[in-house]
Amino acid sequence: MWKWIRKLPEERAGLLWLLLISAFWKAGLALSGKVINPDGMLYLQAARQISEGRFQEAIHLTSLPLYPTLIALFHVIIPDWLWAARSISLVCTVLVLVPLYLLTRDLFDRRAAFWAGLVGALAPPVNDWALDVIRNPPFVLCMLWAVHFSQRALLDGKALRFLAASALGWLAVLFRIEGIVMIPAFALFLLWAALWGGEGKRRHALKGLALWLGLPVGIFLCLFPFLGQKILTANRLDQVYYWARALGSGSFFESYRHIYAQMKALEAASAFPGGKQNFAETARHMMPLIYLLGLLRALSRVLFEPFLLPLFWAFKRPWTRGRRWVLFLVCSYLLAIFADLLKQDFLEYRFLLAPALLLYPWVGNGTARLLDRFGGMGGRGTILAWGLVLFLIIAPLGKGLKNVSGEDHAIRWAGHWFRTQGRWKKARVVTNDMRVALYAGRSDWREYDLHARGPMPDMEGLERFALQALADLVVVRLSRKDRRALSLFRHFTERVALFEGPKRLVVVMAPRPSPPPCSGGHDTVSSSALKARITLLTDRNMDQCRRPHRPGTARRG
Repeated sequence: MWKWIRKLPEERAGLLWLLLISAFWKAGLALSGKVINPDGMLYLQAARQISEGRFQEAIHLTSLPLYPTLIALFHVIIPDWLWAARSISLVCTVLVLVPLYLLTRDLFDRRAAFWAGLVGALAPPVNDWALDVIRNPPFVLCMLWAVHFSQRALLDGKALRFLAASALGWLAVLFRIEGIVMIPAFALFLLWAALWGGEGKRRHALKGLALWLGLPVGIFLCLFPFLGQKILTANRLDQVYYWARALGSGSFFESYRHIYAQMKALEAASAFPGGKQNFAETARHMMPLIYLLGLLRALSRVLFEPFLLPLFWAFKRPWTRGRRWVLFLVCSYLLAIFADLLKQDFLEYRFLLAPALLLYPWVGNGTARLLDRFGGMGGRGTILAWGLVLFLIIAPLGKGLKNVSGEDHAIRWAGHWFRTQGRWKKARVVTNDMRVALYAGRSDWREYDLHARGPMPDMEGLERFALQALADLVVVRLSRKDRRALSLFRHFTERVALFEGPKRLVVVMAPRPSPPPCSGGHDTVSSSALKARITLLTDRNMDQCRRPHRPGTARRG
């Protein structure tokens, strides 16, 4: 058995095995019914606008229209909007193994490519985002193909590969603007190769530099007469200009200077205000290092911590030009993210998916080297090798199952409940989370945004908005720790239904006064609902309790 496992990575069918493993695992996770991510609602709305021909409205929703356009195209085949969008993420995260495998094979060997593909197929962060409606999966698919072709072009200098790398690199930019990092990074690397490479390498580098920069310049010159200055604002390219201008003017680090001043003011609250090396002063002087440590911690989580061991073991190999280029791109990418972290004081883990995947070739190489090391130790080495293989498989699988079991389904339960309530079919509803409306099959609900409005959710503002909209119901999504915020309602005080998950609550509120149900209470669906269903109100028992009541009118008395 062990001999078969050792030979499997060297077989040509290894990539096919990886694709099958990745597809089956992701399909199983998709059946768990993960709730759509909040950003996904924006992309679905933009995709609907595009499918109806309203392109300007779609661009107002998102200035990166390629991804919603892709969703609209998938919707032609898959009628359900959510599954049409989710299929893009699933397909892209499975197919990303192809460029990852080929890149690792070229940088190291076929065995390293197999193990890199395996950890890429099972990595929990990748599989989590495979179920979301986000731009990252198609972005990293284009990015890894661009890196693969650029690495191959460095070896043979073929013009077609330089053009393919440039086209795919710019296609990645159309999904996520931070993909622009690859454009100057590869240009600088080619310039370095032209200045310090040999005669043959210098000629390849200069030709590649001309092709790498010539393609986008040619496209720009062709489109500028038709689009004019719009070409500079399309796809957030103007943000790159403002980002660079702020960096040059010194206004880029305003947030950093503000936090620095806050930490300096905090020194007065120290037990010895006039003393040195208190926490506030130390943190103030070490802010860049603290940010860097936070960035590296986030990268390790996206990479998945158990993969750090083979990653560190992988660097005991000669430095080839292709390996230098990929690591230079990773460092350039992380440097850009670090600068943006200093500017925004904010970082999403999904921003680090591309550099994490570009490090998986070294994870695969480190795994192959460790197995070779253990294989030369006899029987004890075989046991260690088996332990390593099982660890690299069981750890991500266990983490993935844990993430699925801890998923909060309160939003989905609330939406499915609305589908069964004919009484509220035509009711005017206001919510702070349109994901409930998506699962309810409704698009006519009105949304009130509660984000970034202080430590306590703005229930007063939500209620005012609902009264102005003449709403019959208010559907509130909030965290369990903010449950007390429901007491801030003054008009919508009657709880029609409560759906409780591990982290979130979804509460359906009706105006006061509201007739009590026959049971004398409100409906509740908790995290134990899968084991024991609590009977919800239906049209029949509601009619038995009181006179018919048309939604949208309040009772007197």
